[in-house]
Amino acid sequence: ELEWLYGPYNFTTEFVGTDFDTIRLGATEDDLTVNGWYCTLSYVLTGEDAVRNAAIRPKNNFDFRNGGWGAWQVLERYERLWTEDRDLLDKGIASGTDGADAYTLGLNWWPNYHLRFMLNYIYTKFDDEITVSDKTMDDENVILTRAQFNF
Repeated sequence: ELEWLYGPYNFTTEFVGTDFDTIRLGATEDDLTVNGWYCTLSYVLTGEDAVRNAAIRPKNNFDFRNGGWGAWQVLERYERLWTEDRDLLDKGIASGTDGADAYTLGLNWWPNYHLRFMLNYIYTKFDDEITVSDKTMDDENVILTRAQFNF
């Protein structure tokens, strides 16, 4: 993991690799290596400094009557997940794809230090077609929302 913070900017990247020995389905077995990495760049629009693993403390809490808008942050993220080989897929132990790329655009809002709202749009492109609920697709679009209370 590597993280760089400079004023309102935050850049984070990380690589993760995992090895599994002896994945089985009936009498068929194989090993599996899964790797992934991501990089995220964010910017606090309202001028507060970016912080590591903590809530942003707005310069002006949200107050509609007095013009306080809280803290707003935009971000973009790229991530890649892949397996080292297709053996599990080719042997029928698993189904799906051996890799995917995901692109995220996000917006975070802290009306105050204790409350955070997140909105993310994620586009994922699969290396191979996958089947979900009898529908075949090679990509997906997701919108995620989340509210978080910090106490």
